Parts: sequence; C-alpha cells; structure tokens
Amino acid sequence: MSIITYNNLLFNKNIADFFNITELANFIYLLPLSVFLFGGVSIFDYWNNRTNMFKNISKGLLTKSAVMSSSQIAVGFSSFNSLGLIPGMLFGNFYNCYF
Repeated sequence: MSIITYNNLLFNKNIADFFNITELANFIYLLPLSVFLFGGVSIFDYWNNRTNMFKNISKGLLTKSAVMSSSQIAVGFSSFNSLGLIPGMLFGNFYNCYF
C-alpha cells in the first residue's frame, strides 16, 4: 500500500495525463485507501463464506448499499455535487468492512 501511496504523491500529474483524467487528478490520492478497503471487503467475504456466516455477508452488503447510496445522494444535493460518487463508494466499502 505504501508503494501505491508513494507513486501517487510523486507521479500524480503524470498518472492523470496518461489516463486522460486531469479533472479527477485530486481523487488519485484516494486510490490506496480504495485498494485497502476492497481488500478488506474481500477478506471478510471469503472468511464469512468459509465459516458459513452468510448472514454477515448479507448484512454487510445491505449496509454498504444503504451507506453508499445515501451518502452519494446527500452529496449530490449539496454544493459539492460533482464529488459524491467516489467518496460515497469509499464510505460504503468502509461500512461493509465494519459490519
């Protein structure tokens, strides 16, 4: 994770230019957090599946969907309407790991 963070700090502009996403260059800093949260969700899903705790998987997915949708809608109605999708996804994945 630290390698991704280090590369983001040094090559933020180059990465954004290479992928032609210069308007989203500020969100490249959230990439390591996103990778960490996706990994956490996968680990907990595999563990819950292995130990037959399917109720935990369904509670996590329900919580993820509710938090992600509500945060994206709330930010969409605020003055930061263009910033809602990416942080909403991160909040949803965080709460999926928590539950």
